[in-house]
Amino acid sequence: MTLFKDGSCSIVPNLEACNDSVSMNIGILFFMAVYGLSVFLETPKDLRKGRIRYIIISFLLVFSDCFGASLDSYEVFKCLFDATSAVGYLDMVDLNTRTWPRYVSLVSAIFTILIGDLLLVYRCYVIWQHRWWVAIPPAFTCLSAFVLGIIPLAVTTHGELTEYYYELTRVFLTVLTNIMVTSLISFYLLTARRQLAKMLPGKDLDLYTGVVAILIESALPLTVTGIVYAAVVCAYPRAFSSPSTVGPYDATLNITSFFFFSFCVSAPPIVIE
Repeated sequence: MTLFKDGSCSIVPNLEACNDSVSMNIGILFFMAVYGLSVFLETPKDLRKGRIRYIIISFLLVFSDCFGASLDSYEVFKCLFDATSAVGYLDMVDLNTRTWPRYVSLVSAIFTILIGDLLLVYRCYVIWQHRWWVAIPPAFTCLSAFVLGIIPLAVTTHGELTEYYYELTRVFLTVLTNIMVTSLISFYLLTARRQLAKMLPGKDLDLYTGVVAILIESALPLTVTGIVYAAVVCAYPRAFSSPSTVGPYDATLNITSFFFFSFCVSAPPIVIE
């Protein structure tokens, strides 16, 4: 395929690569769900109480992500099949932005992120049950991000620029939710470790430190990719000021959004496992 001067065809291989990467991400989620199920089945029955809900949610995340990815693959194939050139492909993508498969795919992605974030908030609530009100701020940001994701799909907004403002705010709230939940859980565990160290001097309490490290490591990639993705979204007005920047910008947007939403889905199972 010949590269056009406006760089429009560069988005095609990047979209295909993103779809392949999404399949890999689904495989990772499926492995984590199966691993969690195997550990659950090996656990004595008296210790399984309250864990079945996490197993069900893990497989629900896999199904929802797989369903949305299937619709996205269908849309990419349909656009490639109907297009006769790279420019024609971009035209087909624009024509298919308001079709029902695209709507269902977006709703599925938003719903998947909501499930993962609510799972994190619920875990935070369980740990801070004696002070349940600390889970209200992350719950508020989580639900606000969900509402901002649905608004552009449910009502008519004033152009694409307005939709990008909604997207930018939603990304910020999603990252903020994960930062707050991770900070609250980590603070609780470190406080408990310090109290136990005073009560049981000489006792090995490295387990608490290891859990905190896992929490931070699971939230850090999401935070970093969220900031990068938000920066790319902020560049939207400038990217379309010149035809030569449209293709590279769309490719960058697709790649950064893939990594961000992949970590949005994979971070909660890492924490609950």
